[in-house]
Amino acid sequence: MAELTGPNHFFIDDIPYQFELGGVCHEGCAGILGLADYLRVVSEVSPDTDLSRAEIEQAFETMAACEQPLISELIGYLESRSDVRIVGPDHDGTDRVGTISFVHSDKSSKEITATVDRSGVAIRHGHMYAYRLCEAAGLDPDDGVVRISLVHYNTMEEIDRLIGVLNEALG
Repeated sequence: MAELTGPNHFFIDDIPYQFELGGVCHEGCAGILGLADYLRVVSEVSPDTDLSRAEIEQAFETMAACEQPLISELIGYLESRSDVRIVGPDHDGTDRVGTISFVHSDKSSKEITATVDRSGVAIRHGHMYAYRLCEAAGLDPDDGVVRISLVHYNTMEEIDRLIGVLNEALG
């Protein structure tokens, strides 16, 4: 068994895990039941109306418009620091999603995340299943990057709190 290559990610070498494909995303399956209702609320469509493609697109445009100021604030903060390198697009705008990754020149991603998590703000670190990309970027895949995920229901107050906590974590 140890000599066989399983269908799972190449860096997973635990048997039997390397042969397990995982399961369905149960929360995603449950959430899909409420998706149309949620998109109706975001696009301000009557609850008993079938959604058109235009209304769905409007909902996504509304969500993106809510995220853009948050992304701009966080990107601006990270860019202001000489000890931080953003991994991925280092700009804001409609072509950028609210998932922002970075590394610090001196501190490990794990150390930064642990400090931030203790404050009650949830961010993550690691290779995020981009193991080879981390290697190609010269990063230790086990430590990876710090990843912050912003979404349309986050608030500017939450971003300000995150930046305050990051100031402490980054030194």
